[in-house]
Amino acid sequence: MVTLEAWLEADALQEGLGVPELAQRSHAIMARSPELLRDLEGVTDFPDVHAPDMRRFTAYWRINPIAAWTSGPGKRFFALEGDRFVSRIPCPPGGEKALSSMVRELVDYRLAMYRARQTENVAGVSFSAKVLRNTQGNPILKLPTQKGRGEIPRDETSVRLPDGTLWLFRFMKEYCIVARPVGSHKNELPDLLRRWFGIAAGEAATNFRVRFFRSPGGSLWVEPDEPQAEALRGHLVAFPTLRAAAGSRRDPIALAPEGEQVRLPTKARGEGWFAVRATGDSMHGGKEPIRDGDWLVMRFARSASREAIEGKIALVEVPDSHLGAAYLIKRLVQEDKRWILRAENPAHASIHATAGAVPIATLVEVVKPESLGPEVGAIIEDPKLAASFGLSEPPRTGRIDGHLFLLLEEKGRLLAPDRIRFPGIEPRPGETAFVLTRTGGSEPWRYAGVARFLEDDGSWACTGIDFHTFRVLGEGREASRTLPRSIEERARRLVEDLLRKKGAGAIVEREGKRFRIVGPAKRGGLRIDGGPGGFEERTVSITDIGWVVSALSEVNEEPRLLQEELVHRLRYLEGTPKGSTRYIDTGWALLLVKEAFAAKD
Repeated sequence: MVTLEAWLEADALQEGLGVPELAQRSHAIMARSPELLRDLEGVTDFPDVHAPDMRRFTAYWRINPIAAWTSGPGKRFFALEGDRFVSRIPCPPGGEKALSSMVRELVDYRLAMYRARQTENVAGVSFSAKVLRNTQGNPILKLPTQKGRGEIPRDETSVRLPDGTLWLFRFMKEYCIVARPVGSHKNELPDLLRRWFGIAAGEAATNFRVRFFRSPGGSLWVEPDEPQAEALRGHLVAFPTLRAAAGSRRDPIALAPEGEQVRLPTKARGEGWFAVRATGDSMHGGKEPIRDGDWLVMRFARSASREAIEGKIALVEVPDSHLGAAYLIKRLVQEDKRWILRAENPAHASIHATAGAVPIATLVEVVKPESLGPEVGAIIEDPKLAASFGLSEPPRTGRIDGHLFLLLEEKGRLLAPDRIRFPGIEPRPGETAFVLTRTGGSEPWRYAGVARFLEDDGSWACTGIDFHTFRVLGEGREASRTLPRSIEERARRLVEDLLRKKGAGAIVEREGKRFRIVGPAKRGGLRIDGGPGGFEERTVSITDIGWVVSALSEVNEEPRLLQEELVHRLRYLEGTPKGSTRYIDTGWALLLVKEAFAAKD
């Protein structure tokens, strides 16, 4: 493996590499790694393994690893051509980069496994490293002082991340500034630290740390130091409705009857701060759209004048003839010397701010629920659940630290591939829920993402359920998510427009296919056939057409960019086999939608 690493470092895939240079590069690699260099100890030709006679070392290297790669019975991946070590791996033109990457991954993995075996007898070693910034502004790791170093590795060492993936960390005298996944050339340590601690990772005012520790089998692991990761989140008073927030006391520490504590990753601290959920989509627009369910971190501004908060998004009390007062989140602006409560979503009308409109608080920060958990699909062991969501205790079904969790592990909860029913949970306005699934009692949890409550049918919508989970916990063989009603209506209008423009009996030729529009289907959709002498009549359902329409938003409403793979990714659960999809009708639906847009033009 050292020989191949030297060969890769020299970028010698096509031209090969002379044996003297190959041996020299191989020794340099071993010299950087004490556990590899240790293999040379005891070889009589090298009394000083750090500075051997390179002529003797080249001879030793030729009769050892080079001979093993190039001679002996059977087909060989490498050969010697004169004094050059060359590849015999079949590689089609243009595939050199891919082949090099694949060999690199194998070499990294084998060397990492070898290094791990060398340390199997080292027990219980652990140390903490502080996150700092280098001169380029990137986060790096400051290793402990000599007194606290213990058994800290040297040079490149295999380390496992909390999700089990294998990385290579390069430990220097005082710092670790390079780390990369096995098989990657790129230094991804800055990205890893920002993923764990956010954009503030390494800033002077922070004290983020990571912990390295060995498992009982000797493998080295790394994780965010839990006390510091927990410090990312602070407690704020949260109110279940805008009315409760507007009617609360000024002091958020002395909770109003309807207030509670919520843990959020925000710097907001002290008097006058609180959090509330956004409801509706009136502010879903502009440069920083606010979605239904987003956390809004706000600060009371009852004594502020309109001029002081002009242009800001605010919680405003407005007179209401039925309720006495209503509470809105809007941007307060002046237009033609009139005060306006402006919606960011152009589909919603702005409101004239009468003299009775009173600003209550201003928006400081928006926290997306999706940002508070791991990636959808993450596999989480029970001991890691609390840390994965920044909680003070492991989640269970119900509210923990102001956040709602739904834990699925038995049949009966999944009504459809993306619909969950929990009769005992009363959702609050705009409230979202984190969904965790488990298909066996001893298995780890799988994070399925954020769910939103649907008033119409009393269920929670969650798009992150995978195919395997639905097969175990759901009912039936359906693998398609539920088409939103608004998209279905848009698909019906599109079909009506197509029939009006083209008419029944129209022959369509598009993308190498020819078909005839027979007419509308009973339950929506279109009936088509191959025309005279062509294929028999078939129905392309309104659902098939609707999922193609749904994919339009992913391609900026440009039908020419629509693809079957995109439609299936939106429609079907992760892991759904092709045999469980309507891939034939999806193809016809794509052609119909494209033809409808062409007819419209």
